[in-house]
Amino acid sequence: MPSEKSASLHCDVELEGVEALFSVDFPDEKLRACLSAYEHSPAYFTTEATVADLEFVRARFGHERIHLFGLSYGTRLALAYIRRHPQQVVSAVLDGVAPPNISLASDMDRGAHAVLERTFDDCEASPACAEAFPDLRGRFDEWLALPTALGPQKGPLLDLQHPRTGERGEAAVATEAVMATLRTAIYSPETAALIPLSLERLMTGDTAAMVGLAGSGEGVSATLSLGLFLSIVCAEDMRHVDQRELAWSRANTRFGARMYDELRRVCEFWPSGDVPDDFNSPVESSIP
Repeated sequence: MPSEKSASLHCDVELEGVEALFSVDFPDEKLRACLSAYEHSPAYFTTEATVADLEFVRARFGHERIHLFGLSYGTRLALAYIRRHPQQVVSAVLDGVAPPNISLASDMDRGAHAVLERTFDDCEASPACAEAFPDLRGRFDEWLALPTALGPQKGPLLDLQHPRTGERGEAAVATEAVMATLRTAIYSPETAALIPLSLERLMTGDTAAMVGLAGSGEGVSATLSLGLFLSIVCAEDMRHVDQRELAWSRANTRFGARMYDELRRVCEFWPSGDVPDDFNSPVESSIP
């Protein structure tokens, strides 16, 4: 049953060792263990429920009207609050908008492709980068099409060294693992800047830079609430997937529809809450 107490949906799914650096699937066993340990059902954790919590806090503190600041998912929450309580909002700042009318489930692969394309564009526009890594985009696409070496979906096991611990172990630096590493790297300008060098060396058989890039994504689950992410996406985004966008991603991006396929699989057992019929409709407002 829901309560008025705070609760966390933290779920630590990170594996250990070198092999964990190139893990591409959500580990079902760890997710199910998190579900068993939660005090409350994740089905109670939706954007609409958080809107109700926010309104309760506003009223409890006696604030007649409030300013909203939303970043990434916070923009969806802010828009949902504006839809339900426009008279309580003075202004809103939305940074990195993820509106409810866009399905993250089908948009994440397309979005990752667009950012990676801009990374290639930036390299081509920089004389130094273009000289050091000529036709990086084209050569990487050729590498992805290779039927041998590191190109297959499940490549050969390689002896690798963990960039942080120095531990040695075996892992496959295969196509899906590389794309998963790039998906994480593009979220930060600092790690995105390392992509050209990492790809250049990878395509010559030197995996050290790509291993280092993968290592830079360690600890992400500690800073994000994976349980909340799944509760939101399974309830709010899987219900209105844009099939045309999904088909386009499968046919035209290096990421395919990998994130959607993985989310669909997990959402089959992750509890999903109720969502109002109008939740995924665009939010219209004159609030500045």
